[in-house]
This record gives sequence, C-alpha cells and structure tokens, in this order.
Amino acid sequence: GGTHTKNTGEIGMIKITDERAIGSSMRRIEAVAGTKALEHINNKIDILSEVAGALRVQDEQLPKTVERLVEENAALNKELKKANQQRAIEQASDFVQTAEIVNGTHLFVHKLDGVDKDGLFSIFDDIKVKVKSYAVMLAAVDGDKGILLAAFSDDLVEKGLDAGAVVKLAAQAAGGGGGGKKNIAQAGARDISKVPEALEVAKKLMLEKL
Repeated sequence: GGTHTKNTGEIGMIKITDERAIGSSMRRIEAVAGTKALEHINNKIDILSEVAGALRVQDEQLPKTVERLVEENAALNKELKKANQQRAIEQASDFVQTAEIVNGTHLFVHKLDGVDKDGLFSIFDDIKVKVKSYAVMLAAVDGDKGILLAAFSDDLVEKGLDAGAVVKLAAQAAGGGGGGKKNIAQAGARDISKVPEALEVAKKLMLEKL
C-alpha cells in the first residue's frame, strides 16, 4: 500500500505542514510535496508580505514588530483593567448612597464590567466597612469570565440567610456553579449573557428572607 516512486527525485521538495500527537508515543506528520510544496511556500510568503505591508515594515522586521505590538497590547489591556477596577471601586461609594434599604438592611445587587476577582472582593470590602447590615450580590464580568459573589452580614445569617445557597442557585441561571459559607460565597458564571438573570434570581431569594 501507499505511494511508490522509482526514486526520491520524483518526490521533489517536501514541506511539513503539521505535526501532532495521535496516541501514546505516536505522532502524525502531514506534508505536501513537489509543486504543492512550492505552492504552499509561496502562499506563506504572500501572507507574510501582506501582513508586512499592513504594518508598513519590511518582511524581516515582522517578528520584532509583532512582538512589540503584542507587548503594547498587553500593557494597554493591563492599564484598561486597572482603570475599570478603579472606577468600579469608586462606584462602591455610590452603591452605599443609593442602596435599597429593606427592613434596615442595605441591599446591593450590581453587575460590574471589566472587574476581575481581586477587584470584586475589593469592592465588597469597601461596602462591608461602610454599612452594618448588608445583603450583597455582585457579578464581575471580565472578558468572557463571570464571577458571582454573595455575602450577608452576621445579623442576616442569624436570620437564616445562606450565601452559599443563594450564589449556587444564582449561578445555575448563568450555567455555572459554586458555593461557600453562609456569610460569603462565590461561583462562576459560564454564560455571561445570563448574568443579569442570575442577579434577578439572587435578588428575589434575598428579598424573600429580608
């Protein structure tokens, strides 16, 4: 079986196009030969030239140019995240001023965009030192990741509120899961488009107990 040639000269140029594992101690190599190999190489050269033209650099400058752009993009994303988190933390003060108060308890239900896990907990820390009785349900959405945080002050835990149970049910609405203690718990939200629904589930559960 297989393809046979009279001599290796009939094969001509060979260009490996892919190489990957297909099993234990087994790897698969794919290649093109002859005129197909030449076409493949020319196509790659055309792509490189097109990219170099778009970036207005010479072909040989592409590696360093792309590396620089990747570094600049990472730095910009870092600064953007930092700015978003700072803005969210500043919003925490507004949350306290505008919070819905139910039977003496401050109710916080908010979606925070561009905030990661550390920023989420920083916002919660800011809230809990400013109010005595609180019911918190925050959702931080950072890119395609969503984190839910539920928390209750000790007086509410004594009344039977359970952050672990609330965040678990809320997360299910967003295709995620999680849990934790009665006073604080967190969960992941796999479908960030469903985060508003998760917050509504949590708010309804909290209002039933307050």
